[in-house]
Amino acid sequence: RAACPVMLIHGDAAPSVSTQDWSKLTGVVMSRNNPADRTWVADGAGHVLALAAEPAEYESRLREFVGQVTPATP
Repeated sequence: RAACPVMLIHGDAAPSVSTQDWSKLTGVVMSRNNPADRTWVADGAGHVLALAAEPAEYESRLREFVGQVTPATP
């Protein structure tokens, strides 16, 4: 089990990850009840192509996640 926060990003057009598999994976991560865990489905994105499909949304979500899990620096 990973104790660190987890962010899962999935492209809904990815042929290698079925909707059922995504649901199972999301369920496992979210069942950890870690408030920092995040999931996101990028509309129209293929496998590992969320950044290309939705660059602004990708950046926004990643920055938010990293900002929440990274200690502030003085």
